[in-house]
Amino acid sequence: MAVKGDDSYINQFLMKHSGGIYFIKLTSDYCLIPNEPIYAGADREIFCGDQTTIGVEEFNPLASGWQLFSAHSWDWIENGLPNNYKATLTDPENGYYHIKVKSGVCSVMDSVLVQVNKQTNFSYVVTGKTIKLTRIEPSIENFIWDFGNGVTNTINPSPVYTYPDSGAYSVCLTGLVIPTECISCATLQISGNYSGSTLIPTGIKEDIKSDPEIKLYPNPASGIVEVITEDSFPVKEIIIFNQTGQSSSIPFDKTDVGYRIDVSNLSGGIYILYVKGVWSAVKSKLIVY
Repeated sequence: MAVKGDDSYINQFLMKHSGGIYFIKLTSDYCLIPNEPIYAGADREIFCGDQTTIGVEEFNPLASGWQLFSAHSWDWIENGLPNNYKATLTDPENGYYHIKVKSGVCSVMDSVLVQVNKQTNFSYVVTGKTIKLTRIEPSIENFIWDFGNGVTNTINPSPVYTYPDSGAYSVCLTGLVIPTECISCATLQISGNYSGSTLIPTGIKEDIKSDPEIKLYPNPASGIVEVITEDSFPVKEIIIFNQTGQSSSIPFDKTDVGYRIDVSNLSGGIYILYVKGVWSAVKSKLIVY
């Protein structure tokens, strides 16, 4: 409808004017809310101990230009967070945070992903009663290793330790100089022959085997890796997957025992090597440090 008069609000909706004629937008359900979910804010990565704010920096529930809003209510689904358009996380956990915004009979849900890098993640290789531990970058400067049997280490960032007795031990890496204590642990069964990291479940077997078989040497590695294959397995492509599922094709050279790849440009972590042949393919786990 069109009316003449001074600037005014009706049911919280600002009337706009053009050439002395004023316009107002009316809805039958008294509900005006943006369709796009914009309320939780952008995803972010932080370090353990850091605070972060999720949500929007500011929000005007009244008119803004030609976009009109009705009154809003806010509800962060996670316990302990305020009913507001933003919230400060003092000790955030890794994962999604969800906010539900209501306006009249309408509602919209939005989420934000907070990824907390603990700086204390590590990989491990168990051989018999001996474990080899390697920190996964980025790593904390000051640390303490706890082998789960009363023995600790604050000197060697990549220790090798042999247990005197078999059993299950909780091996932990703790950061020492951050506001919130960061700690990563893995329960290791001694003795055994396997590898893994605090980023994936304990005890994943070294190879995910199929026919034909390949071997990786060395593994863990930080540079050149020999992909040892059977003579009857000509390789067409080698693809590497990281822990988030991202993949890329990796160059390789033929050798007398198989093929050779260079992983020196990869970040430390757990990868899956997917080796494609002419008639079949095989996967194997590779630890890069």
